[in-house]
Parts: sequence; structure tokens; C-alpha cells
Amino acid sequence: MTVERTELEWPYRPADFFEAPFHHQTPEYELAVDAGQAVVKLVTPQNPLPQEVRDRLDADIQALFQLRQLQVHKSYELKGPRVCQHHPGGTKSVAVSSSDAVLVTTGHLDIVHRDAAGTVIHDSKAERIRDDEALLHSVLPNVAGSPLLRGLLASYRACCRGPSQRVRASLRS
Repeated sequence: MTVERTELEWPYRPADFFEAPFHHQTPEYELAVDAGQAVVKLVTPQNPLPQEVRDRLDADIQALFQLRQLQVHKSYELKGPRVCQHHPGGTKSVAVSSSDAVLVTTGHLDIVHRDAAGTVIHDSKAERIRDDEALLHSVLPNVAGSPLLRGLLASYRACCRGPSQRVRASLRS
């Protein structure tokens, strides 16, 4: 897959750790630090990004924040880096390290894993849909003939309703 731009992002707190936007340029990258985000834009896109390049850039950002800490005498929290590959048409793919990621989700997190040629190796959404369909096909024929199963499903539905809907439903009964 063609990559137009490779960026690495480091979110940081507090967002005002730098009082003003900070910019730095090297032959390899452009750095912009502002409002809780440090972004390195590589001069030459790289996909995949070699681990040694990622480690070197991370060391540069860590050093920058340690130097800034000497100036402001404040603690900071730095996450990342996230690697963002920008593709033609405005799409982008983002890779995060599990040690740096904090994920809170109320739905499904879908992950598509591709090899270097772009072939899908693992598609969590497709697997979830396949598993969900298999469960529906196996249980659905049993619902009509099982008062216990119908009762369990009705009870679960009531639990999923908000408290105000449960109260209104019980008042109507």
C-alpha cells in the first residue's frame, strides 16, 4: 500500500508543558510540539518503519522532554509513539505499542492484520460476525420450544434497558 507521509505521535500531559509551540528540523524529520502532542513527520515516508528508526526518534523525543523538564521543573507524562501512515485519498493507518496504549471501549475494537504484501492475515470483525452468526443459527431453532430460554432472553433484555424503562415496564404489568 502506497504511503504519502509517515508521522509519529507522542501525546503528553500536561498540555502546557511547552508554553508555546516548539518546532525543530533535522535532515531526517520535522518536529512540532504543541498542546499535548509531539509530532515527527519523516522527510521520506517509510512503510514499514524500521524498529531502529522508531527507537532513535523516541530517544530524541525523550531527550527533548527531559531537557524541557530542566527548564520548567515540572513532571510530565509522555505516551507513544503512535506510527501513522498517511495513504492516498486521505486515509491513514495507526499503529500503537501495547505498552503505550490505554484502551477504553464500550463496543468492539476491530483489528485487521495484514502481511507486508497487504494480504489479510487476521480480521477480528469478520471472525466476530462469523461467530455471532454461528451462535444465532445454533440457538434460534431452540427458542420457540423452550420457555426457560425465552425467559432468560426476556430477563436479559430487561437488564439491558435503562432503569427508567424498567420501572415503566413494571408499572404497566
